[in-house]
Amino acid sequence: MPELHIICAGSQLELALGESPFPVGRVDFEWMYPLSFSEFLQALEHDLIIKYIPSLSSEVPIPETIHQKIIDYLRLYFIIGGMPEAVVRFKETNSITEVANVHKSLWLSFQQDFLKYHRKMDVDCLNHIFEAIPNTIGKHIKYTNLYPEKRIEKIKECLNILEKSMLIHKAYCSNASGLPLSAGISDKILNIFFAI
Repeated sequence: MPELHIICAGSQLELALGESPFPVGRVDFEWMYPLSFSEFLQALEHDLIIKYIPSLSSEVPIPETIHQKIIDYLRLYFIIGGMPEAVVRFKETNSITEVANVHKSLWLSFQQDFLKYHRKMDVDCLNHIFEAIPNTIGKHIKYTNLYPEKRIEKIKECLNILEKSMLIHKAYCSNASGLPLSAGISDKILNIFFAI
């Protein structure tokens, strides 16, 4: 039935691990990411503030009151994140506690998803690293800081799986004094950011 169109969603881990058979040439991907800061403001119906968000090329100063509003909403965005369900829950309830419940549910769902692949990967290592990442936010870390008892190759493998499944982003440190920054990258020291 070539006229039948199917929309489906699945675990990114299946793709990252090459777990599922794939109908080559018959699938269109639509990647969904967390809401950006502008989308977050739109969802909360603060569209007017969006036009004041400065760009890197902007030389026009922003009024202090507007600047403070942007900073306040940015802090809120850092707490709530860009997951649509968390944003909707905040909009409906104005409660960070409710948002935390959504985050907890997502967190547990990810960990349950890991368990399905215990034959393909070290689930204990993956869980340990997944739980260690929040303590590293804003810090330069070395692989061994995430799980001192594991070999670096195993830690890298788990991080690569998390990155391929779009749960995290890795940013490597650079000691370059000019452009390009990639000239001074060290793959031994990095920052990790959640993509959720």
